[in-house]
Amino acid sequence: MANYCHLSYEDRKNIEDGLNENKSINQIAKEINRSHSSILREIDRNKIYFEPKQYGTYKNNNYDRDISCARLARSPYVCNGCKSRSGCRKERLYLLC
Repeated sequence: MANYCHLSYEDRKNIEDGLNENKSINQIAKEINRSHSSILREIDRNKIYFEPKQYGTYKNNNYDRDISCARLARSPYVCNGCKSRSGCRKERLYLLC
Protein backbone atom coordinates (compact mmCIF):
# COMPACT_ATOMS: atom_id res chain seq x y z
CA MET A 1 0.00 0.00 0.00
CA ALA A 2 1.33 3.43 -0.93
CA ASN A 3 2.11 6.03 1.70
CA TYR A 4 1.03 9.49 0.51
CA CYS A 5 1.45 12.85 2.22
CA HIS A 6 0.82 16.47 1.32
CA LEU A 7 3.57 18.79 0.22
CA SER A 8 4.59 21.27 2.87
CA TYR A 9 4.87 25.01 2.29
CA GLU A 10 8.67 24.62 2.31
CA ASP A 11 8.42 22.02 -0.47
CA ARG A 12 6.22 24.34 -2.53
CA LYS A 13 8.61 27.24 -1.94
CA ASN A 14 11.56 25.04 -2.99
CA ILE A 15 9.69 24.13 -6.20
CA GLU A 16 9.06 27.80 -6.98
CA ASP A 17 12.68 28.73 -6.22
CA GLY A 18 13.94 25.89 -8.40
CA LEU A 19 11.76 27.02 -11.30
CA ASN A 20 12.97 30.60 -10.86
CA GLU A 21 16.56 29.30 -11.11
CA ASN A 22 15.72 27.35 -14.32
CA LYS A 23 16.30 23.96 -12.71
CA SER A 24 14.77 20.89 -14.32
CA ILE A 25 11.86 19.00 -12.78
CA ASN A 26 14.14 16.05 -12.00
CA GLN A 27 16.67 18.28 -10.21
CA ILE A 28 13.93 19.82 -8.08
CA ALA A 29 12.47 16.38 -7.32
CA LYS A 30 15.85 15.08 -6.12
CA GLU A 31 16.41 18.15 -3.93
CA ILE A 32 13.11 17.80 -2.07
CA ASN A 33 13.06 13.97 -2.23
CA ARG A 34 9.77 13.69 -4.13
CA SER A 35 8.64 12.09 -7.36
CA HIS A 36 8.91 14.19 -10.55
CA SER A 37 5.24 13.48 -11.23
CA SER A 38 4.35 15.04 -7.87
CA ILE A 39 6.26 18.16 -8.87
CA LEU A 40 4.48 18.34 -12.24
CA ARG A 41 1.07 17.86 -10.59
CA GLU A 42 1.84 20.60 -8.09
CA ILE A 43 2.84 22.98 -10.89
CA ASP A 44 -0.27 22.14 -12.90
CA ARG A 45 -2.54 22.54 -9.88
CA ASN A 46 -1.16 25.90 -8.71
CA LYS A 47 -0.17 27.85 -11.81
CA ILE A 48 -1.66 31.30 -12.24
CA TYR A 49 -2.66 32.88 -15.56
CA PHE A 50 -1.65 36.45 -16.43
CA GLU A 51 -3.16 38.48 -19.28
CA PRO A 52 -0.86 40.24 -21.75
CA LYS A 53 -0.08 43.84 -20.96
CA GLN A 54 -1.89 46.28 -23.25
CA TYR A 55 0.84 48.64 -24.48
CA GLY A 56 -0.80 50.56 -27.28
CA THR A 57 -2.70 48.14 -29.47
CA TYR A 58 -0.28 45.19 -29.51
CA LYS A 59 -2.98 42.57 -28.94
CA ASN A 60 -5.41 44.19 -31.39
CA ASN A 61 -2.87 44.58 -34.22
CA ASN A 62 -1.42 41.08 -33.77
CA TYR A 63 -4.62 39.04 -33.55
CA ASP A 64 -3.30 36.55 -36.14
CA ARG A 65 -0.18 35.75 -34.10
CA ASP A 66 0.11 33.33 -31.22
CA ILE A 67 0.38 35.53 -28.15
CA SER A 68 1.28 32.79 -25.65
CA CYS A 69 4.79 32.52 -24.29
CA ALA A 70 7.09 29.97 -25.96
CA ARG A 71 8.07 28.58 -22.55
CA LEU A 72 4.54 27.20 -22.16
CA ALA A 73 5.09 24.71 -24.99
CA ARG A 74 7.65 22.65 -23.05
CA SER A 75 8.20 21.40 -19.53
CA PRO A 76 7.64 22.79 -16.87
CA TYR A 77 4.89 24.75 -18.72
CA VAL A 78 5.31 27.95 -16.65
CA CYS A 79 7.21 31.20 -17.22
CA ASN A 80 9.14 31.19 -13.94
CA GLY A 81 12.82 31.91 -14.57
CA CYS A 82 12.21 33.85 -17.79
CA LYS A 83 14.57 36.79 -18.34
CA SER A 84 11.85 39.02 -19.78
CA ARG A 85 9.32 38.13 -17.09
CA SER A 86 8.45 41.66 -15.98
CA GLY A 87 7.96 43.21 -19.43
CA CYS A 88 6.45 40.26 -21.27
CA ARG A 89 3.51 41.14 -23.52
CA LYS A 90 2.35 37.56 -24.00
CA GLU A 91 -0.01 35.26 -22.15
CA ARG A 92 1.89 33.59 -19.36
CA LEU A 93 1.54 31.16 -16.46
CA TYR A 94 3.45 31.35 -13.17
CA LEU A 95 3.77 29.15 -10.15
CA LEU A 96 3.38 31.32 -7.07
CA CYS A 97 3.29 30.15 -3.45
